[in-house]
Amino acid sequence: MHRVKRILSISFLVLYLFTTTEFYQLFKLNSFIEHFQEHKAKNGNISVIEFLNIHYGHANVNDQDHDEDMKLPFKSCSNDFSSIQMITNHVEYFVPRRYIEFYTSKTYISTESFLIPSYLSAIWQPPRVV
Repeated sequence: MHRVKRILSISFLVLYLFTTTEFYQLFKLNSFIEHFQEHKAKNGNISVIEFLNIHYGHANVNDQDHDEDMKLPFKSCSNDFSSIQMITNHVEYFVPRRYIEFYTSKTYISTESFLIPSYLSAIWQPPRVV
């Protein structure tokens, strides 16, 4: 029974991650490997770091293999948004609220009396050795 709960929990977690985050981009790793092999066939000296720098280090360059570049993981994101929403069947009771009105008089504060330079200079003093 414990094993079934664990498998079910992991399944729900994976399902949640792949549907509500960009985790689904990991399904595109096959495209990443194929595209890297294409670059490796053209230039045998290219490393994975150089490949990453070409495709992820700069802005999207519209070159001859732009369509293939956009199939790489994390190059484009989906605008689909999926969320899990809970709908409950409880009735919200209306609770009347009392509003209290406050009558205040307007008071104006002068900027000159509010920011006294001597007051501010007394706060910001360097530490003293005691």
